[in-house]
Amino acid sequence: MAYEQKPNSGTLFKNERKTASNHPDYTGKWMDITGKVWNLAGWVKQGKKGNFLSLSASEIRTNSADGAPSTPPSQTIETRYEDDLPF
Repeated sequence: MAYEQKPNSGTLFKNERKTASNHPDYTGKWMDITGKVWNLAGWVKQGKKGNFLSLSASEIRTNSADGAPSTPPSQTIETRYEDDLPF
């Protein structure tokens, strides 16, 4: 049975393409309540109480010419990573 993404759910996978320390440790997709799919990125960080996962979501847009996905400029808190995201 194939995986079917449901609203308000998502998946993160280890980022095998990470080549720099500021690239996300995990990447994936998330579907909001309306059915819109978003890119997800996650970084494992160290806090006072131990490790935690910092997340960033960004819109997926398509090029009008060919319908292929393209990533828009980041509109998230993690803007310092926008040029290094691998998706």
